[in-house]
Amino acid sequence: MIAYVYKVYLYQIEEEEHFYWTILLFCGIFYSWIYDLIQLIQDGPVVYFGDPWNYIDFVYIYGSLLNLFLQTFYGQYNIRTEITMCVIIILLIIKTFFFLRIIESYTPIVIMLVNVIWDLRVFLFFYFVLILMYSLLFSVIGVGLDSVQPNDAATGVVVEPTRRVLKTVV
Repeated sequence: MIAYVYKVYLYQIEEEEHFYWTILLFCGIFYSWIYDLIQLIQDGPVVYFGDPWNYIDFVYIYGSLLNLFLQTFYGQYNIRTEITMCVIIILLIIKTFFFLRIIESYTPIVIMLVNVIWDLRVFLFFYFVLILMYSLLFSVIGVGLDSVQPNDAATGVVVEPTRRVLKTVV
């Protein structure tokens, strides 16, 4: 995933090379998909979804498969693809923290980070609302609308100013 994001999003690559990187991404998710599918069939849906971590695995795996479809047919710079990729990366961070707890020396750091993020949830929600409001303000005054295409005006009015706010603030 890291190599894919590095190569596809940081460099302008040809469509054929992008297709090969997408196939490589599929190879990376294939084992997890088969393992999770076998576990779902063996345990049954009630037992499988009884464990909360399986929800994260399910969304991560099938979100990755959706991402492969979107990458192939819509390209890497489509807004649907970018949102799906952001959700997948956030879930990947959560899964990485979960697996880092296995190493004894990382356990206190992981627990501390989880507690800090949990304590900051109200602030992070407020920050998200603030960024959304500023992007709406910028869309009203027309900042960032120069790159919006006529057929993409519905999503572009909010998306382009939000990108500009995020690039400025973050």
